[in-house]
Amino acid sequence: NSDQFGIRKVIVAVTRNDKIYGLDSKTGRILWQSMIPGGVEWKKDENSPYLFLQRPANFYGMDAKCALVYRNLKTLDMQRISFNPLTGRIDNNDIQSLGSGSIVKAFLLHHSTEDNIRPLVILNKNNQVTIVPEYAIREIKSLSGKIFIASVGQDGEKITGQRLQVTEGNIRT
Repeated sequence: NSDQFGIRKVIVAVTRNDKIYGLDSKTGRILWQSMIPGGVEWKKDENSPYLFLQRPANFYGMDAKCALVYRNLKTLDMQRISFNPLTGRIDNNDIQSLGSGSIVKAFLLHHSTEDNIRPLVILNKNNQVTIVPEYAIREIKSLSGKIFIASVGQDGEKITGQRLQVTEGNIRT
């Protein structure tokens, strides 16, 4: 249901009880809830979970899309799932294990792909880069060497940076 402007605003929240909630922004009523596959391992020294809106709901004929990156409590691997923020339906065909390395940084690029999805860039401690969706590698090749990733150390005093380069479909920092 939309408001008088034709907008439906849903607040998406991730909880320590391994659930994702969709809340009506006007009333606070719970619209939907979903269990996070495997549960989330919460650590003070880790930046997990990450929640991103890759595609909003304003593209006719296309579902909205959120991505959640987290450390799976059962496997202890980093994992990425996609879900529709309006319905809470998790896309079981779009679940990806990202390995056991910790995530240093995860962010959305500013531009969108042809299907209006903002590419998600995930950098782990081994300087391995994952782009979601994977086909966006071709589209961001023109930005190679122009994407810089800055991270602040745990002590809040050291800043490190990397430059993202795409060559022949491969990504390196």
